[in-house]
Amino acid sequence: MQNFLFVPATRLDRVAKAVATGVDNVIIDLEDAVFDSDKNELYQSLQAFCQEWDWTSFDKIWLRIVGVRHADFMADVALLDLPFFGVVLPKVQNADDVQKLTNFTNKPILAMIECANGVLNVPNIAQSGIWGLSYGCLDLATSLGVSVSTPSAQVLFDKVRTELLLHSAVNGLNSPIESVYPDFDDDGGFKRYVKHWQDFGMGGQLLIHPKQVKMLHLLRLDKNRLAFAQKITAHHQSTGEVVFAIDGQMVDLPVINWAKDYVASFMPLQ
Repeated sequence: MQNFLFVPATRLDRVAKAVATGVDNVIIDLEDAVFDSDKNELYQSLQAFCQEWDWTSFDKIWLRIVGVRHADFMADVALLDLPFFGVVLPKVQNADDVQKLTNFTNKPILAMIECANGVLNVPNIAQSGIWGLSYGCLDLATSLGVSVSTPSAQVLFDKVRTELLLHSAVNGLNSPIESVYPDFDDDGGFKRYVKHWQDFGMGGQLLIHPKQVKMLHLLRLDKNRLAFAQKITAHHQSTGEVVFAIDGQMVDLPVINWAKDYVASFMPLQ
């Protein structure tokens, strides 16, 4: 499970603060967060940042560029020669959009689905050589006339989650990354949101505020589930059995593999 915290490209001083939260990945945002800014000045600041940053201490810094149809696309792409770990490509509508980016970089690509065309073309996008899939809940809902934070929006987002989950699994991608939760002061709503996407099998979340990182660290660690996984791995390691029962539940090899991955992923959070 991985989390990603956005930092505006206009506030590169916040990157170190973002890393200090213990977040898995940082996304420097050159799209939504720089509206009406002088991008030439931002490009120079990013180049200076990359020269000064200690990449050996933390290298999971992604760059969100503009979409392929934006006038600044090629100028943003030129920055991918800098040592960013990966690139977030917004507003992906089809596999050709990804191809336009892969013509210029071999960095991992997180493709953002934010419109109807993107949702309908998820099968092909998932086959285009990307690192993983995510979606933009606000742009998607707005483009379709769906009211955000309503039961109707929940139906739409669950449809999208299902598509991302299935096609990620079939194509061997990383588990899809959940969209942002915009109201960072709504702790109760955030907890319910995280529980929902965790149950859905999503692989992590995009975050917009440092406090969400701390909350997610607490929420992602289900101590009862971890204890169950630890019992499974301990029994398997001590006996070598691949079919047995733990706490009244049957365990076989797929469950053992899940338990190993779960313990390995969550033990550092204790």
